[in-house]
Amino acid sequence: MVNTTLARYLKNKVGYAAVSLLLAIPLANFLNAELRFGFFFLTAVFVLFWKMVLEDAEHGTIDIRCIALLATGLFLCSYQTALVYLFSFLIYLILFRMLYVASSLWEMGIQACRQWHSHQKMPHLTAGANDTADSLPHGRVPFLPCFAGGLMVLVIIVTFLDDGAAPLWRFDDALDSCMILLSGEQKMIILAVMLLALGIFEAIYWLAKKKRQPIICIGMGDVFVLPGFAAFLGGGFFLMTLGCALLLSLGFVLYQKYYHRQDQEVS
Repeated sequence: MVNTTLARYLKNKVGYAAVSLLLAIPLANFLNAELRFGFFFLTAVFVLFWKMVLEDAEHGTIDIRCIALLATGLFLCSYQTALVYLFSFLIYLILFRMLYVASSLWEMGIQACRQWHSHQKMPHLTAGANDTADSLPHGRVPFLPCFAGGLMVLVIIVTFLDDGAAPLWRFDDALDSCMILLSGEQKMIILAVMLLALGIFEAIYWLAKKKRQPIICIGMGDVFVLPGFAAFLGGGFFLMTLGCALLLSLGFVLYQKYYHRQDQEVS
């Protein structure tokens, strides 16, 4: 499989160190300059992150202990204040959980519409036959390797394209200023409103799961990993990285569909 080739090639100590340094050196721009031995901490964080990337690529799982260590490491290395970082982390955590629920509901709705349309055209088919026909194609696209590819693009921009990074720095500075100006009460209100919205999503999801088998589109590991990077990188740089990662994952999806179609034609 294509998504395990990179993992096998860099599954050694030299590969860990090289890729971690490749990421850590340019991303030291986001590092807290007052943190003693901060660069070594940041390098260790990316060694851990690369281990998680390989695990996701090969097994499709992420160790919860690694997630906790990664989030703690990014928090300690961040140049942002503790309150701004934690507020950003919680906001993105809620948003990604909402995305997790919404994407599953969307796929469940699409599958239900397809099955209803198939039943209208061919009512003699059983429900089991429809489920088989409408099931998602086999194969998965691990997102952490795609996100690592997005980080590589970010490294190139930060290192070689100063003019291209300037608007992102200004956007992040403005966003940080807005968060600092928010009072503690205002932050609590924002979090409460978002938690209420998440509660509505979760209630709908719970009701939908009682009638249909849930379809998981993104992993819960990604839901916990990405907020740490969002708070560490800032909104502008994170969105740019996430956009590149989504393009890479879309490319993998299209490749898998083409590969699956070619395999069916051969067989």
